[in-house]
Amino acid sequence: MITVRKATNADIGALVELKTLLLEFYDSIGDEQQSYTTINKYIEQNLKNDVFLVAEVDGCIVGMMRLSKKYQRCADVPFSYLLISDFVIKTECRSSGVGTK
Repeated sequence: MITVRKATNADIGALVELKTLLLEFYDSIGDEQQSYTTINKYIEQNLKNDVFLVAEVDGCIVGMMRLSKKYQRCADVPFSYLLISDFVIKTECRSSGVGTK
């Protein structure tokens, strides 16, 4: 069964693992230990201001996405929008319907 929920501080380890997968996909990962520390800080800082949703299959986190509220002005009219980023599903769970929930 697939469950989607808001991530908590208890999920930081799984979020770091998923962000690492995303960076590896884009070949943007450097030194492994430095990258872990940097990614961990990135997740901790952004978890305070943004919303991370996690997808779980049978209680195991297999995917995530980050939602950030952004503000802009256009022709002196302020507006806000939701930016979706850091969308990633573990390789072994892709094409299984996880991203459709």
